[in-house]
Amino acid sequence: KYVILLPFEGNLYIYSIKLFKYEFFIPSNIHSDKINRITELKSGLLVTTSSDTTFNILKMDYKNKKYEVIQVLLGHTSSVWMCLELSDGNIKL
Repeated sequence: KYVILLPFEGNLYIYSIKLFKYEFFIPSNIHSDKINRITELKSGLLVTTSSDTTFNILKMDYKNKKYEVIQVLLGHTSSVWMCLELSDGNIKL
């Protein structure tokens, strides 16, 4: 299990609950503006929303301390502040 912290500067810091230590971080530059919020989907993917009007879907590899942006979703005309996963698995912004 992990805890993901999102301080004001927008980097995501990932800590191991089991080991009680900092593991790695995801820099805020995965967006062109700061990250507003992060949501973990049931599949284990992470979704980051941003003031740059996009949201990213990340595939995490906690064992190797790596991540991959697998999809960037565009089309909003203002900041994206929240993402929810609906019971049918769809994402609601």
